[in-house]
Amino acid sequence: MISVQDKIVIITGASRGIGKATALLFGEKGARVVIAARSQDDSEKTASEMIKKNPKSEVLAVVSDVTQEKSIKNLVQQAIQKFGGIDILVNNAGIGINKPVAEFTTLDWDLTLDTNLKGPFLISREVLPIMIKQRGGQIINISSGAGKNPIKNYAAYCASKFGLIGFSESLALEVRNYNIKVSVLLPGTTATHFGDKKREYVGLRPKNSLLPKEVAEAILTLATQEPQAWTSEMNLRPLIIEP
Repeated sequence: MISVQDKIVIITGASRGIGKATALLFGEKGARVVIAARSQDDSEKTASEMIKKNPKSEVLAVVSDVTQEKSIKNLVQQAIQKFGGIDILVNNAGIGINKPVAEFTTLDWDLTLDTNLKGPFLISREVLPIMIKQRGGQIINISSGAGKNPIKNYAAYCASKFGLIGFSESLALEVRNYNIKVSVLLPGTTATHFGDKKREYVGLRPKNSLLPKEVAEAILTLATQEPQAWTSEMNLRPLIIEP
C-alpha cells in the first residue's frame, strides 16, 4: 500500500464524528490536512488534537459551508496558498432530518440536498482542474447504507445518498484517464452525534454500530491503495453477533 505522508488532504465536516476521526488518522500518518467545517471553535480543537498526537502535523483549519459556492472557492484557494496542491478530497459533510415527507418543509429538503449532494459537487468541481493539471488525485465521497437501503422518515437523506452514489460513479468515468480515482464509501450506522442526537460517543460502542475511527480506517484504506488499484465502492457494516 502507498503512503499518505505529505499528501494534501481536504476533509469536509472534519470538526466531529467521522470527519474528525479521519483528520486525526491522516494527521498521524503524516498527511497535510485541511479541516473544513462550519464551526471555527470545533475546527481549531480538532487541529489542536492533531498536533498533540503528532507534533509534526501540518494542518489548516478553514471555516467553510459546503452549500455555498463562495465559501468553497475560499476553502480551495486557502488550501492551495498553504500547501500548493490537493491530492485527496474527502467529501464527508452531511446532515439528516427525521420527518415524514408530509411534514417536510422545502427548507428541510433544500438544506439536506444542498449539504449532502450539492456540496460534494461544488467542491469536486473546484478541485478537479487542480487534479487534472497535476495528472492525479483522489476523491472519496461518503455516502451511507441509506444510499441503497431506504429508511422510514429519512426520504431526503436517502435521496441525497442515493444521488451521491450516482454522481460518484459518473464522475469516476469522466476523470479516470487523468489518473484521478473517485470512490464512494457506504458506512452503516456509526456512533456519532449525527447518529445519536443525545450525545457523541467517545470510545464506546452502542449496539450494532461502527465507531468513527473504524470508518476513518476504511477511508485510509481507499486512499492508500496501489496506484493501479481502484475500489469504486466500499460497503462497511458493523459485525452483528447474535446472542
